[in-house]
Amino acid sequence: MNCRGKQVLLTGATGGIGQAIAVELDRAGAALTLVGRSEEKLADLRGRLGGGHASIAADLNDAAQRETVVRHCEEAGLDIFVSTVGVMDFRLFEEQDAAAIE
Repeated sequence: MNCRGKQVLLTGATGGIGQAIAVELDRAGAALTLVGRSEEKLADLRGRLGGGHASIAADLNDAAQRETVVRHCEEAGLDIFVSTVGVMDFRLFEEQDAAAIE
């Protein structure tokens, strides 16, 4: 898979599956924005990847924190969205509410 130069948002990046996906997307040349609840785990993951990736510590159950992620994507551009948080709500990300995510 060639993701060279593609802007990728990866939610759930600090979990086991999310970290494995982040490693593969990094190898494929993606410019990653990693989202997870733990800033410490995000910093560790960024340290294991090639440089230059962004991260946002956010709880996606919180509407204001979701909005922060959306604003980042609007500013950075977004080509690919990978969600490993297990949400079964198929509305647009910014339209989801905490009850649906929970």
